[in-house]
Amino acid sequence: MPFKLAVAAFLAIPMAFDLANGDKVTSFNFTLQAKRLGEDEFQSRIKGDNGVPTNENIKALMLDIITGWKDQTLVVDDQDQPATFCREALEVMFETPGVIDIATRNYLKEAAAKVKN
Repeated sequence: MPFKLAVAAFLAIPMAFDLANGDKVTSFNFTLQAKRLGEDEFQSRIKGDNGVPTNENIKALMLDIITGWKDQTLVVDDQDQPATFCREALEVMFETPGVIDIATRNYLKEAAAKVKN
């Protein structure tokens, strides 16, 4: 008899951060949508040959499991309109230092069970 989790197969990952924008600071607040992975699969996919997570594997995993976004304004098209989600636009987003770290940290936070008081 097969079993599965009684939760959605995707996660909403909140993304809120500031970026220097010339001589001012711009705030970004949007949501990424990602596939839900189990702990074992997540860990096995981010580890290198020596069993230690690598930045390259983390980036590859996040590019693979993120499937969409909502209210995103960081990446724009050639007419300065928010880009429609696609892998290429996500790759551009992840070229911004720190963004993939925030996405990964928030993914793990959203995927984990939380103690309820």
